[in-house]
Amino acid sequence: SDAGVQAERILNRMLERHSQGFGQVEPDVVSYNTVINAWSKTGGLVAVQRAEAILDKTEKSGNNRIHPNNKTYSAVIDAWARSGASDAGVQAERILNRMLERHSQGFKEAEPNVVSYSAVINAWSKTGGLEAAQRAEAILDKMEKSGNNR
Repeated sequence: SDAGVQAERILNRMLERHSQGFGQVEPDVVSYNTVINAWSKTGGLVAVQRAEAILDKTEKSGNNRIHPNNKTYSAVIDAWARSGASDAGVQAERILNRMLERHSQGFKEAEPNVVSYSAVINAWSKTGGLEAAQRAEAILDKMEKSGNNR
């Protein structure tokens, strides 16, 4: 599927139009989340690399309109779960930790929720093996301790 390619092309057109003075087409976090979700649904390593590159761009931006929220991170975690990568669980947990770090820096919208934690557990479940089961259980414990299991 080329949904990720098409969605990113539209995002880039929006950015171009905005830079040309069309203020009403400025992308916001929903725009970026939509593109990340399209890449996530595409699956595979290229898709997860594109999804994570877009996350990087939103994190580095000084624009409050596009700061990543828990939906942004959860979509990237989901992309790792769908990537088929042998280290999908490790990578998904790395994104969760990035999210927790960002939240601790005062970005309240980056607080993980049940979707975020569940996506990491899903990524570990696709990794397989004893370590994966132990990591999935550790993530469940972390979610329960955070009080964010809703």
